[in-house]
Formats: sequence, C-alpha cells, structure tokens
Amino acid sequence: DTAPVDPGVTRIDAATARAVPGASNDVLKVVQALPGVARPPPGSGDLVVWGAAPEDTRVFVDGVPVPALYHVGGWRATLGSDLVDDVALAPGGFGAEHGGAIGGIVDVTTRPPPDDAGGAIGADVLDASAHAHGRAGPVRVAAGGRWSWLDRAVDLVAPRDDGRALRDVVPIPRWADGQLAVRAPLGARDELRGLVLGARDRLDRVVGSPDPAAVKRDAHTRSWLRAALT
Repeated sequence: DTAPVDPGVTRIDAATARAVPGASNDVLKVVQALPGVARPPPGSGDLVVWGAAPEDTRVFVDGVPVPALYHVGGWRATLGSDLVDDVALAPGGFGAEHGGAIGGIVDVTTRPPPDDAGGAIGADVLDASAHAHGRAGPVRVAAGGRWSWLDRAVDLVAPRDDGRALRDVVPIPRWADGQLAVRAPLGARDELRGLVLGARDRLDRVVGSPDPAAVKRDAHTRSWLRAALT
C-alpha cells in the first residue's frame, strides 16, 4: 500500500511547508529551502537549481506549465497558499516528458475546492489577500487573489526623489495575482475540474540626474494567464 517514490524528488505538503521559516505566509517559498536550490539574492525571484540558469528550470501547476513560480522581485509566489496542496522538486533525473529543462522541475498540486463554505482575508506590509470557497448546488468553487502595496509603503520611508532610496538597491515591483478553481461531479465516479491562474507584475526604476537628458528609466511588465480543464 505504499506508492513508489521518485529518486531525488522532494515533496512537501502545505501544512509542513508552513512550519518552515520564511514560508509561514507563503508556502511556495519553501522551494528556496529545498536541497539543490540556491537561495536567491534580495529582490530576485529566480530559481537556481543545481547551478543551472533560472530559465532552465520549469514550473508546473497541476501539470500546466506556468512562466514563473514567483512574482518579479521574489517577494511573493504567483499562486496563493490557500490553493496549494503540496509542492515537489525534482532537481535532476526527471523523465523526458519534461522537455526544455536541465535544471529542475517544480510541480505544484492544487487543493480541490472543499465541500463547505468559508473565506479569509489577510494583510501585511507586502500586500493584501483574500480567499473564499463555497458551493452552488453540486458545484464547488474556490477563488483567491492578492494585490501588492509594498511600493507605496516604501514611498512613505524612502521617497522616489531621494537618491538614496531603497529602490536604487532592491527592485520594488507592483504585483497582483488571481486564482479560480471549480469542481463539479459528472456521475458516480467522474468529476470535472477547472483551474484558472493569472498574474501581473510591473517594475519601474529610474536613475536620476541633474541633467534631464541623462535620466535613465527602466519599465518592465509581465502578465500571464493559464487555464486547465480536467
């Protein structure tokens, strides 16, 4: 009655991940503490697995490839913690079905919407979040999202016109993400599951100068949307 174990794969459920320092409010942060993963510098959301380039590590959510596990800057994951069931890391030796990756595979399994109804809201210095789940007849639905305000908080202590602002050292982006999960029975032994994931990031950096012609500006935007039906 014991399922086979993939050699080298580390799998951690959400409850265990919350006990890891740094992952109590964001369970997918536990990936940065797994064997074979290099801790990224502040302001970076890159995953460096076994010394490979970040783009050589692929991320899957319920088998669906997503562009990034973390928002720009690495402050938050692109998937809310309330929707995560477990996460697995294969730092090498994975099957050929995961083409295009030589660093590692991060595989996130989502939690099906529960049978009851409920919700939660949260807020800290980084962002605000909300999650709710309920049912309409036999159909069960769960939805969640986050909106950042870290950049506004930084502006209170380090204004943009201050040349020594924190933004000059660590990227302070603006991010948002949303998730929708649906579960509907199709009979005695079948069910239909739907999943929609989306994320958006924006990072603006300015290098000031007394000469307006010498002012340098960098604007970076990334947004993506994924949907799956099983």
